[in-house]
Amino acid sequence: MPLIPGRSARSRGPIVLCAHQARYELLTAGRNPRARFFTVFFGVVMLVIFAGVFHGRTTVDGVHVKLSRYSVFGILAMSIVLACDANLVAAIATLRATGVLE
Repeated sequence: MPLIPGRSARSRGPIVLCAHQARYELLTAGRNPRARFFTVFFGVVMLVIFAGVFHGRTTVDGVHVKLSRYSVFGILAMSIVLACDANLVAAIATLRATGVLE
């Protein structure tokens, strides 16, 4: 669909609006060093730390699983929640400092 001047992303449909918002959020997160740290590096650092600490095995439904693999999904969920929370706090603080929120 060609871009028509004057038409908003919302008027072109929900998928276009979602893609537009995702692009905007990725651009703003890429320009904010705190957001980059909490989104990318913090999860990787936590994964390396927990993989180095947990050296055992556990049993899940009769299958032996290494604890480092068992904790990956929990660390992934924690990283996503922390990234969302940190980005929200940084965005609100920036908006307040620039005078948008008073």
